[in-house]
Amino acid sequence: MTYKLALQLKNAGFPQKDRPFCVSTKMELDEKGEQVRCYIPTLSELIEACGDNENRFIRLQSYYDKNDLMWQADDNGNFIIRDDIVSETGSTPEEAVANLWLALNKK
Repeated sequence: MTYKLALQLKNAGFPQKDRPFCVSTKMELDEKGEQVRCYIPTLSELIEACGDNENRFIRLQSYYDKNDLMWQADDNGNFIIRDDIVSETGSTPEEAVANLWLALNKK
Protein backbone atom coordinates (compact mmCIF):
# COMPACT_ATOMS: atom_id res chain seq x y z
CA MET A 1 0.00 0.00 0.00
CA THR A 2 1.29 3.45 -0.83
CA TYR A 3 1.85 6.17 1.76
CA LYS A 4 -0.68 8.36 -0.04
CA LEU A 5 -3.43 5.73 0.29
CA ALA A 6 -2.53 4.97 3.92
CA LEU A 7 -2.69 8.71 4.67
CA GLN A 8 -6.10 8.96 2.96
CA LEU A 9 -7.36 6.13 5.17
CA LYS A 10 -5.99 7.83 8.28
CA ASN A 11 -7.49 11.22 7.36
CA ALA A 12 -10.87 9.58 6.68
CA GLY A 13 -10.91 8.00 10.15
CA PHE A 14 -9.58 4.47 9.61
CA PRO A 15 -8.39 3.16 13.02
CA GLN A 16 -4.66 3.62 13.54
CA LYS A 17 -2.68 1.00 15.49
CA ASP A 18 0.84 1.13 16.88
CA ARG A 19 2.57 -0.83 14.13
CA PRO A 20 3.35 -1.35 11.27
CA PHE A 21 3.53 2.17 9.99
CA CYS A 22 3.88 3.22 6.39
CA VAL A 23 7.36 4.53 5.74
CA SER A 24 8.07 6.73 2.76
CA THR A 25 10.68 9.22 1.71
CA LYS A 26 7.79 11.49 0.72
CA MET A 27 6.01 11.57 4.09
CA GLU A 28 4.02 14.68 4.86
CA LEU A 29 4.96 16.88 7.77
CA ASP A 30 2.54 18.05 10.46
CA GLU A 31 2.36 21.55 11.91
CA LYS A 32 5.33 20.72 14.21
CA GLY A 33 7.45 19.63 11.26
CA GLU A 34 7.25 15.95 12.27
CA GLN A 35 6.57 13.16 9.80
CA VAL A 36 2.95 11.99 9.64
CA ARG A 37 2.93 8.22 10.11
CA CYS A 38 0.12 6.01 8.89
CA TYR A 39 -0.97 2.51 9.86
CA ILE A 40 -0.96 -0.07 7.06
CA PRO A 41 -4.04 -2.24 7.57
CA THR A 42 -4.06 -5.85 6.48
CA LEU A 43 -6.47 -7.08 3.83
CA SER A 44 -8.48 -8.81 6.56
CA GLU A 45 -8.75 -5.57 8.56
CA LEU A 46 -9.88 -3.66 5.48
CA ILE A 47 -12.55 -6.26 4.62
CA GLU A 48 -13.79 -6.33 8.21
CA ALA A 49 -13.99 -2.52 8.30
CA CYS A 50 -16.08 -2.51 5.11
CA GLY A 51 -18.63 -4.71 6.87
CA ASP A 52 -19.41 -2.26 9.68
CA ASN A 53 -22.85 -0.72 10.13
CA GLU A 54 -25.11 -0.99 7.10
CA ASN A 55 -22.21 -1.33 4.66
CA ARG A 56 -21.53 -4.94 3.79
CA PHE A 57 -18.52 -6.15 1.85
CA ILE A 58 -19.64 -8.80 -0.60
CA ARG A 59 -16.92 -9.57 -3.14
CA LEU A 60 -13.30 -9.17 -4.21
CA GLN A 61 -12.41 -10.29 -7.70
CA SER A 62 -9.55 -9.96 -10.13
CA TYR A 63 -9.71 -9.12 -13.81
CA TYR A 64 -7.42 -8.00 -16.59
CA ASP A 65 -7.51 -4.46 -17.93
CA LYS A 66 -5.58 -4.85 -21.17
CA ASN A 67 -2.50 -6.66 -19.83
CA ASP A 68 -2.68 -5.36 -16.25
CA LEU A 69 -4.09 -7.44 -13.41
CA MET A 70 -6.63 -5.35 -11.51
CA TRP A 71 -8.85 -5.96 -8.48
CA GLN A 72 -12.44 -4.91 -7.82
CA ALA A 73 -14.11 -4.78 -4.39
CA ASP A 74 -17.89 -4.48 -4.06
CA ASP A 75 -20.41 -3.95 -1.31
CA ASN A 76 -24.00 -5.13 -1.61
CA GLY A 77 -25.63 -1.76 -1.10
CA ASN A 78 -28.84 -1.45 0.84
CA PHE A 79 -29.83 -5.04 -0.07
CA ILE A 80 -33.36 -3.79 -0.81
CA ILE A 81 -32.42 -0.91 -3.11
CA ARG A 82 -29.95 -2.53 -5.50
CA ASP A 83 -28.96 0.64 -7.35
CA ASP A 84 -26.69 1.90 -4.57
CA ILE A 85 -24.01 -0.81 -4.88
CA VAL A 86 -20.49 0.61 -4.52
CA SER A 87 -17.56 -0.85 -6.49
CA GLU A 88 -13.94 0.29 -6.34
CA THR A 89 -10.80 -0.92 -8.06
CA GLY A 90 -7.08 -1.06 -7.42
CA SER A 91 -3.89 -2.69 -8.61
CA THR A 92 -3.76 -4.89 -5.47
CA PRO A 93 -6.51 -6.47 -3.36
CA GLU A 94 -5.58 -4.14 -0.47
CA GLU A 95 -5.82 -1.06 -2.68
CA ALA A 96 -9.23 -2.06 -4.05
CA VAL A 97 -10.70 -2.72 -0.60
CA ALA A 98 -9.09 0.44 0.84
CA ASN A 99 -10.69 2.44 -1.98
CA LEU A 100 -14.02 0.73 -1.20
CA TRP A 101 -13.70 1.67 2.48
CA LEU A 102 -12.94 5.29 1.50
CA ALA A 103 -15.98 5.39 -0.81
CA LEU A 104 -18.26 3.93 1.88
CA ASN A 105 -16.97 6.35 4.51
CA LYS A 106 -17.05 9.66 2.65
CA LYS A 107 -17.92 12.46 5.01
